[in-house]
Amino acid sequence: MAGATNDLNLEDIKNYLKKHNLLETVLAFEKELGGNQSADFGSTCDNDAESSSELGGIDSFESEYSFLARAVGAALDSLKPELSTLLFPVFCHLYLDLISNGQPGDALKFFDRFEAMQSEYHKSELSHLRAVRSPEHLQNSDIARALKNEPYVVNLSRNSYEYLKKQLELNRRAFLMELLKNRLNVDLYDGPVRSRQKVEAAFGSILGENRKDENQTKILYGINRELDPILDEDDATPESSVSESIKGRPSKKRLRKDMSIVSRSSRTKSSPCAPPIDRIPLPEMTESDKMDKKNAVREAAKRQKLSRDHHPSVYCHTIHNSGDSLCAINVSDDSTRLVAGFETSIVKVWTLTDQPLKCLKPYSELSTFDLDDEVGEGSLTTDRLLDDRSASEWKCLTGHRGAVYGCGFSPDKQHVISCSADNTVRLWSLYTYTNLVVYKGHIGPVWDVDFGPQGYYFVSAGADRTVRLWATDQNQPLRIFPGHHSDVECVKFHPNSNYVFSGGADRILRLWDVTNGSCVRQLCGIKGQIASIAVNPMNGRFVAVGDTSGSTFLFDLAQGSHPITTLVDSSGKSPGAVYSTSFDRDGVILATGHANSCLKLWDVNKITEPLISSDSSESSADFQSEGLLMSTLFTKDTPVKLIHFTRLNLMLVGGNYQPSKTELSKP
Repeated sequence: MAGATNDLNLEDIKNYLKKHNLLETVLAFEKELGGNQSADFGSTCDNDAESSSELGGIDSFESEYSFLARAVGAALDSLKPELSTLLFPVFCHLYLDLISNGQPGDALKFFDRFEAMQSEYHKSELSHLRAVRSPEHLQNSDIARALKNEPYVVNLSRNSYEYLKKQLELNRRAFLMELLKNRLNVDLYDGPVRSRQKVEAAFGSILGENRKDENQTKILYGINRELDPILDEDDATPESSVSESIKGRPSKKRLRKDMSIVSRSSRTKSSPCAPPIDRIPLPEMTESDKMDKKNAVREAAKRQKLSRDHHPSVYCHTIHNSGDSLCAINVSDDSTRLVAGFETSIVKVWTLTDQPLKCLKPYSELSTFDLDDEVGEGSLTTDRLLDDRSASEWKCLTGHRGAVYGCGFSPDKQHVISCSADNTVRLWSLYTYTNLVVYKGHIGPVWDVDFGPQGYYFVSAGADRTVRLWATDQNQPLRIFPGHHSDVECVKFHPNSNYVFSGGADRILRLWDVTNGSCVRQLCGIKGQIASIAVNPMNGRFVAVGDTSGSTFLFDLAQGSHPITTLVDSSGKSPGAVYSTSFDRDGVILATGHANSCLKLWDVNKITEPLISSDSSESSADFQSEGLLMSTLFTKDTPVKLIHFTRLNLMLVGGNYQPSKTELSKP
């Protein structure tokens, strides 16, 4: 008997109850089942439902949409914010149906009449849709393809759902009911109706908001500190203390002070949310890697603590005589080298110290070294292998056959990685300044690339809507992460190396698990195309996303799918696209670089610290951006495409000089 009960079709039970008008029983039955419940817009007029091809001319399409708009407008003020989210997907489907039916003229009239009803943050999609004028265009449209392959997601309260369903049934709008039922994913939730602020925080992507059953996978976002080196007293001696001793000044007091700081840093415990060290295979650290990590811990002891009252010092690197050709710019982790990619297909590397860049000596000279004897004696150093005759402040790397859209250094500074419009990713040696490997696989331009925090692994993102994970010693990708609905233009490793962030034109920030290739988070609520990503380096929990609309969205990986706050300048003047974002080394301040040649500093610690200390689960609407802006700094006609905090918390920014029209018109 139990087996027979399990085999019952729950949909048949609900249809039977509806047939006998037991709607209250249906609702009680669905509530008792629990879990996610999708709205059922089936009605007594199902037999009258028409397909879009049978609906008729533009008058019928306009009549259906006008009715929906009037129904939303006539709803209670508390219901309007939720119900208004249905307007955009229904508008898109009706417009695309007219195109599919071979009625481009009627489709354009429909578009012009109802375009003004759409939300402000759908501007880019509307511009894209307007260019779709024939059935052939549907195949090349990201929005049309996304809406066809996946339903647009809308979460409605039961009050909103019951109101809308009643209006549709009373007016026998069978076509609209069929469209909402089959082409949209309308999930119902119990509880009070969401406010306008909460609804707007959840929407932004081209497919609406997240389904309630998404983002359930546990993620290990913490930072594992077991990889940090533990310094002994000799290692912890600061360079300044050594110099003081040489000059005859006492340094014991300074040494004890710095040792106490280093000891505290070395004993920092790993987060309980941190992944095990062996969760992903990492190459064994070389002696130079260990030395660099020790230098990083030593410098951390002298790091400037930033706050609302203590702003960072800022140093700007401006690239002149490049026009608009600068596509990418980056700095090594130790802040000693800078790399830039240009539309002219070249990559340039500069030194930021008084030490020039040098190439290895020719083979004829290297072959004279007796490696066994000199390595054993310890007399063979890297400096002896470098050719002083090749010393220069910058080096040029040539090999790409298209614009270079992304570049970056390996953590050990031995390699540069770059990606290009020629569909390839290239690995370059910083000893010979030549190309070592060409990685092929992307179909179309590769927009961004990023090295993992521990080296060896790197990721790329391209116009083929995929993210790919690579290893430096293999020319085929280890993982391919599909799922984006449009170009993926930003990619970023999580500080613990176990996850990868990606985002682009579909305005969804995705988090990928590198161990199995699955998408463990889809973060919505971003209103523009994603232009930059930054992760808090101290806890790995908070993520900042800058978009092309000039807003920055702060997410909490421990809480949910929507931003906990949106950082917007209250002056009303848009600072332009957020080209770069970066947390300081302590994760207290967030800096954003904008297209309009300005740099903004935000006191995000005001939000993150209470969340960490109380493990709060407040919703995104409870946090406001007022009072978070610390200062706005302006450059001289240099869009800020790079923000980098040194290990001492000095801020380096960079970009290319783009003189204004008034400057160009001067004699």
